Amino acid sequence: MTPVFQIVTPAYNSAAFIDETIQSVVFQAGDFRIRYHVQDGGSRDETLAKLERWSALLQAGALPLLNAGVEFTFASEKDAGMYDAINHGFAHLGGAAGDYMTYINSDDRLLPGALQFAVTVFDAQPETAWLGGRPCEMNERGELMRIHGEQIYPRASLQAGLHDGRSLRFVMQEGTFWRASLWHKCGGFRTTLRQAGDWDLWRRFATEAPYVTTDMVLAAHRRREAQLTADMTTYYREVDETIASEIAGLHPAELQRYRDWASSSESDRDQRFYGPILRFHVATFHGGSGEWQPEMRPYQAPLKTTVAVTNGFTRPMLPAEFTTGFGPACDAEYPLNLLPGYHVTTAADCTLIFQAQTDGLHRLFIRCRIFDPGVRIQLSNATRTILNAEPPVTSHDRDITLIAESVFTAGPNQITLSLKGANPDKMPIVVVVSAEALATV
Repeated sequence: MTPVFQIVTPAYNSAAFIDETIQSVVFQAGDFRIRYHVQDGGSRDETLAKLERWSALLQAGALPLLNAGVEFTFASEKDAGMYDAINHGFAHLGGAAGDYMTYINSDDRLLPGALQFAVTVFDAQPETAWLGGRPCEMNERGELMRIHGEQIYPRASLQAGLHDGRSLRFVMQEGTFWRASLWHKCGGFRTTLRQAGDWDLWRRFATEAPYVTTDMVLAAHRRREAQLTADMTTYYREVDETIASEIAGLHPAELQRYRDWASSSESDRDQRFYGPILRFHVATFHGGSGEWQPEMRPYQAPLKTTVAVTNGFTRPMLPAEFTTGFGPACDAEYPLNLLPGYHVTTAADCTLIFQAQTDGLHRLFIRCRIFDPGVRIQLSNATRTILNAEPPVTSHDRDITLIAESVFTAGPNQITLSLKGANPDKMPIVVVVSAEALATV
């Protein structure tokens, strides 16, 4: 029986990019059929005209398809948000429990070979219920900008909702595929959520099956201004409300387990925070034949803290907890000499928490990279300013280290990092490579 993909694109005023998205879906090559539905929220630009054109071309058989067939439909009606639109789209498609599913936003793209890869894996591994690849980002012009490293998502941390971008890294949706039976068992998206629906769906998927990733790229996410997730306030409010109502005990307990696991030596770690990843094993060197085989790999633990050696004494530095105003811990950028765990500022005021062991004076070391001229950085402990400086632009050429001193009390101490750019209309870009403190006595 020919495999069938159910694919939905939610759209609203998407004329600028919808052609690229549709093209990336309907011209997928392989032995499968595609049932593709675009659920529009009542666009007022040229989106509907473009959908009409695609519908006419596909119905007339005027396109040179490279698969077993495409059934294209669309509808335009008011909805309660993106997740409501996606639910309506999959409800329209119906489909059998044996179908495969994904959704792709109206400014993103599937990459060539993505659907055939999913068919190959699902067919060869009946136990695999959902899978994805390396996240990939492109700019507004569609130029590929960044391919992330391999992703590992342990089932325990997914179930506990830790992959929210604060505790552990996000699951990027583009290029994630699942069996329709998993979707129906978990009930689809919750339409009460406006931005955290993916995060919520992934944690519910994880209660049924592990997330299998692969060391390849399946889709590209377009980064542009005015995106729905540009302001993360709503997202994190929804995450926190869901945690409080459904996994209030599980989330903090699992986070502590992860921290204990990450801080232990590799030889002492169990496989609780391991996840499955597929790698292609070539059977013959010249023929190129082979198969995808799963293996269990550990989640990438953060770097251990720096050790300071002074006058013969060895003491561990205190690493900062990045709380508000920072993006999630980023993957390694080896070409730019950035190891895992660096953060990018997302707000003019950011906060760091240092857990001091004793009362007394501490010296802070904050390694940064500055990408805009005229940026003024201020560090404050409560109302006291401990540093006020205008560092030079470093870009990715080198790091600078901000050094300041502050009196800490035993326990948590909050340091505010405030940014002010030369251009009041532009948020300065600052990468914080690391932030640590050291007791001076």
